[in-house]
Amino acid sequence: MTASHTMLAHVSDLVRVELAGYLPDAFAIAGVTSELLSGPDGDDYIRTIVIFEHDHPELDARALNKFSTHIDPLYKEPGFDRPSPTQTEARYRGLDHSQARSQLWQNRASLSASGQIFASLFRDLQNERHNADYNPQASFTAQTAATWLDRAEAAITDFLQISRSERAAVAILTPVRTR
Repeated sequence: MTASHTMLAHVSDLVRVELAGYLPDAFAIAGVTSELLSGPDGDDYIRTIVIFEHDHPELDARALNKFSTHIDPLYKEPGFDRPSPTQTEARYRGLDHSQARSQLWQNRASLSASGQIFASLFRDLQNERHNADYNPQASFTAQTAATWLDRAEAAITDFLQISRSERAAVAILTPVRTR
């Protein structure tokens, strides 16, 4: 994809105008910038960064999800090859988390130390999520959630430092059932 300065400015303007309709009045958008980057698969993509003015309230994830669903079709107007919301949802829902946990755990010995930490944490976080969803006796403190979030962020950071071939191996293990 080649993107001119005019096209990137159009994307930034589109996001600025449309996102404002999904945010409470207390939010003020200080700036929106878009840039063309090379993706890991060789395809280019546009990254758009939204900067809010200081002292804004916490973002509502549901509002951002609605905005994302709304913005997808609008990308087609300037001619971007953007997946439809249905395609995006199908890819998002395509990961079988139980299968991913099982495959990562079974194959952890073949992974580097960072890959093994990622596999262990994936298993642990999925177990905690199941506990939260299905155990009516479970309760969690904000500190517990913050600790799990910190561990997840650290594991992702470490995972992104491993070789591309190992990341590809993990990607292959996670969504595909072995026979």
